[in-house]
Amino acid sequence: MQGVDLSLAVSYVPAALCVVRLVIYLVGVTCLHPGEEIGGLLILGNLLYLDRLAFSMAGLNAILDSNAVLLAVFFSHVYLFIRNANTDSHLSFLGTTVNIWWAACCLALIVEPARMRAWAEERGRVFHFLPPFIMAVSLIALSRVHADREDSLSRFARGFAFAFLSIVWVYVVGIKKRLQADHSNHFISRFSPVLYLPSYVCAGFTLLAAAGVAYQYYKIFVAEREPELKLPAAATQPQAQHALTTIVESPEPDMEEMFRLARQSKNV
Repeated sequence: MQGVDLSLAVSYVPAALCVVRLVIYLVGVTCLHPGEEIGGLLILGNLLYLDRLAFSMAGLNAILDSNAVLLAVFFSHVYLFIRNANTDSHLSFLGTTVNIWWAACCLALIVEPARMRAWAEERGRVFHFLPPFIMAVSLIALSRVHADREDSLSRFARGFAFAFLSIVWVYVVGIKKRLQADHSNHFISRFSPVLYLPSYVCAGFTLLAAAGVAYQYYKIFVAEREPELKLPAAATQPQAQHALTTIVESPEPDMEEMFRLARQSKNV
């Protein structure tokens, strides 16, 4: 991700390809009828794996690992199918607790408060594996909670929301901080609740996550570029700058010497 120029249109080709392939995949999932999920998901999974090999060989994942976005959406559908087949009790209390805890942790990782950033800089490798660890614990806990089957509109909305947040995060935060594209957990783990949380929680998390990304944009591209001292417009003119330089360079008068000369002239 070194030397990426966002002023060039070619830099946004990976994002466009990611969206197009996501649409094709979601259309394929929509064509699956009840009872065809296992075979259909196996076929789609193999196609996504071949797609990843092709994009890796062509070097098209240098800026954005679009295959990671597609595979994250795919595994969320596999996980939802497993939860649909779970006929145990709903365990609503456990599900609500895990959903709220997971959403709160991911929002903190998106906003990155000052104390968390300082702690992360001291423990870089530990903080690198913290988001995937939180995601793994949440998914293991939610695997025992039943989930109802979703319609095609919900799948499209989740997939597009997750892809949009991931792409914006990479182009806003990843390129600025020069995060490697191979470290896809930087955005997958942060925005994965969009794919797994219930619809009513997912909507609120998506809005808050978008606000967190906007806050990161403000910190990186606005707050850091604000000058500490703004001179008036007149001070930027050449004549004004020359006058300021003359005033600064002129030595201050020696008052004691002036008084001494005045006394000598009076005595004379």
